[in-house]
Amino acid sequence: MSIRRCLMLAPLAVLALAPLPATAQRSAEPVVSSTVQATAVVESVDQRARMIVLRREDGSLVTMKLGPEVRNLAQVKPGDRVIVEHTEAVAARMARPGQPPVEAAEAFTRQPQGARPGAAKADVVRARVKIDQVFGNGDQVSFTGLTGARRTIPVRNPGMQAFVRSLRPGDEVDVTFLDVVAIRVEPAR
Repeated sequence: MSIRRCLMLAPLAVLALAPLPATAQRSAEPVVSSTVQATAVVESVDQRARMIVLRREDGSLVTMKLGPEVRNLAQVKPGDRVIVEHTEAVAARMARPGQPPVEAAEAFTRQPQGARPGAAKADVVRARVKIDQVFGNGDQVSFTGLTGARRTIPVRNPGMQAFVRSLRPGDEVDVTFLDVVAIRVEPAR
């Protein structure tokens, strides 16, 4: 699977993990996501030692030793751009009876031999919480996790606030977290 395809599928994976609500009165299940991108320029590459020096956007240098799992290093040249995209997403839904309270999965893909260097890694974790209290207009919620720890968090996204307003103490909610990091190398312009 290509890096671009993996990045395009990341938000869809969250949506797939958040099916329609069990009760029609409840508001639609929210998904909140964000993607940030950083670019660095290759300053030098030592193929034999598998060392690369990158110049970050702020001008600072970082040296990295790359393991054998990094394919196609011979294609990387000074002036090439290394682009890192990081996507995080959170989805919430009413817990479904019969589902385990915690699930986790991860996926890793890298470019085939001979292609431009790149890789992507995705982690998905779903955990069940029990709602203790909803505050104000859904802008804050308290819940207890599986370990028994109670947390109170702010809720800033309007879609998530609407979902939180529909909750009552004792409701069980499955919260799914998605974390995707993708790296690709583009030739110098």
